[in-house]
Amino acid sequence: MIWVMLAPGDKDKNLIVHDYRVREYSDEPGATKPSPVNKADIYEIHVGEYLDSVTEPILCILNTLFTGELHGKDKANELLRNYDIDVSGMIIEEADRLGALAEEMKMIREEGRAEGRAEEHERTVSNAVEYYLQSFAKMMSETGKSAEEVISELHILPEYYDRVLDSIHKAYPELF
Repeated sequence: MIWVMLAPGDKDKNLIVHDYRVREYSDEPGATKPSPVNKADIYEIHVGEYLDSVTEPILCILNTLFTGELHGKDKANELLRNYDIDVSGMIIEEADRLGALAEEMKMIREEGRAEGRAEEHERTVSNAVEYYLQSFAKMMSETGKSAEEVISELHILPEYYDRVLDSIHKAYPELF
C-alpha cells in the first residue's frame, strides 16, 4: 500500500517511510526482527515543496506534480523535460485540485497551531494572574497593609500588570 501525504508537517517533508510488522521479544527489549505474520507493507510518501532539493527521484516527480506553483501546460512541460513523463491534461487538472486541497489543509493546520499557541499563551497569562491574585489575598490577610502597598510589593511583571489590577479590583472592590 502506498500513501501519498500531500501536506505533511515541516519535519516530515520529502520523507519516505516504510511501515511493516516486526517482532520484539520480551527478553530483548528494543531488538526487532521481521515478523513471519507480516502481510502488509505500507509506504508513506511525504511530498515536500516544488523547489525543495531532494535525492529521491519519486519525491522530485511528486513535488512537481502536486505543486501549486506550476499549472497546466507548465507543469506538464516540467514533468516531460525533467523526468520524461508525458501526462494528459486530465491528470494535470486532478493533480492541481489535489495540490490546492493540500495547500488548504496546510493553511488550516497552521491556523490550528496559531490558535493553540494563542490558547496556551492565554492559559499562561491566566495562571500568572491567578497566582498574583492569591499572593495579594495572602499578603493582605497576613500584613494588614493597604491594597496599594501590597500591590506595590507584589513585583508584578509588566506584561501582566493591567490584568492583575483588573482582577484585584473585581475580586476586592471594597478595598478601592
